[in-house]
Amino acid sequence: MNDSDWPSHLSSEELRTATIAIERPPADTLAIKNRMERAARILSQLDETPRVPSLVVVKPPLTAIRVLPIKEEMNVGRHADCDVPVPESKAMSRQHFVLRVTDGLLMIEDLGSKNGTFINDPKTRLTQSRALRDGDMIFAGEIAFLFVNACDE
Repeated sequence: MNDSDWPSHLSSEELRTATIAIERPPADTLAIKNRMERAARILSQLDETPRVPSLVVVKPPLTAIRVLPIKEEMNVGRHADCDVPVPESKAMSRQHFVLRVTDGLLMIEDLGSKNGTFINDPKTRLTQSRALRDGDMIFAGEIAFLFVNACDE
């Protein structure tokens, strides 16, 4: 690319910033790449990849232990009455978080759990309801959950 290819209305600082942006992918792009690589490692352990939107229950160190198809609403916690009971997790609350399908999106909401619910990073605590994306990891206690949206292409 030569100088005549650059738009003439951009300042040299804008050109330098644009060049840096092209050479170094945004942090969000790297986060997506890392999220998808982690999801691929977990899914490779399964006999068959889920064909419907599912939640994969994962124990340390990233060992897939069961696959649950997504329902309209799913409560997750230590209590036996939860849709997804995880009684072996002492760090999870009895009613830890809920997943709800709303307007075609899978939403997650922490139910006031003592130890918190974290998305993709064990340091990023969920503070309000948000939509999950394919490959998102949910951390609650010592258990993780991988959201697999088999409908995303």
